[in-house]
Amino acid sequence: MIKEICVDCSVTISNPGKAEYRGMDLKSGAILFDYKFPTFVSNNIAEWVAIVHAINYCKRNNLNDVKIYSDSKIAIMW
Repeated sequence: MIKEICVDCSVTISNPGKAEYRGMDLKSGAILFDYKFPTFVSNNIAEWVAIVHAINYCKRNNLNDVKIYSDSKIAIMW
């Protein structure tokens, strides 16, 4: 059972730019979800959407008491 999810994004050299993110199970290392934005977005937006995606993933899969990790202080504060 998944207990911890880590999310992170990457943006091309320019910010805003092409961005994508992934969410992974910290225990197994399995990629749970990933997404590439069709338009340019900022790093902060991509990080925030990744957190929201992780929450939605947990709800859709009836996962409770899952810790979600992100390295974006701004996205976490939102």
